[in-house]
Amino acid sequence: MPTALNLLKQLDKNGLESALDFIYDKVSKRFRGKSSGRFLSQNQSLSLLDGSIQKNRDKLQNLAIGLTSGKIDLVRFVVDSSQAIKDLHILNATKALSGRADNISTQQLKILSDRVKEQLTGKKDPLTGDRFGFKYLIRDLARGQLSEAQLTQRLNLYANSAELTQNHIIKEQKVENGYKEAFRQLASADRACKECVKHSSLGWISLEDLVMPGEQCSCRANCRCTLIYR
Repeated sequence: MPTALNLLKQLDKNGLESALDFIYDKVSKRFRGKSSGRFLSQNQSLSLLDGSIQKNRDKLQNLAIGLTSGKIDLVRFVVDSSQAIKDLHILNATKALSGRADNISTQQLKILSDRVKEQLTGKKDPLTGDRFGFKYLIRDLARGQLSEAQLTQRLNLYANSAELTQNHIIKEQKVENGYKEAFRQLASADRACKECVKHSSLGWISLEDLVMPGEQCSCRANCRCTLIYR
């Protein structure tokens, strides 16, 4: 079983573009498809992004089926799943940047790298104190502690966590653009956990004190709260 994932080297702009099906041509100032070479509108590029995100989500589920059915071994599962998780974070971060991965700032790139690292290597949940991360998933698999349904559910959380990366990149954009406060808006009051209700009840708070959706709440990666900035 692999004990280290070789995906944690510092991300750079070229590393981001390797996960995309298009590039931004700075000469023509237009998007261009990698395979076709044809110019794309921004909407077409964002549509490709959404398609790539869904492909990687599907890939994780297919890998779960492949592992539990014996069609692939644990090593293959680890390598392919960890790459899909990393790519999902890159794709969602690029979506927050309206497709312009080349425009990512140094701080935004650090946030993205840190998000990938904590998902793959682990971090302590500040609410429960539990450890989470892909390496703990591998441990549980090696011990035979996960059914196919449990594995599928946990992989879905990793995919959702990549979606939350958009929020982190957008927040940093707002900071860089001079915004000072944010309001945490509940997706649905009857479905929100008690922690989300509490965070929302605080009203407008400074960005320095903002608790991001998915953090310090029972929803975790399933959190669907949104943020309004001013």
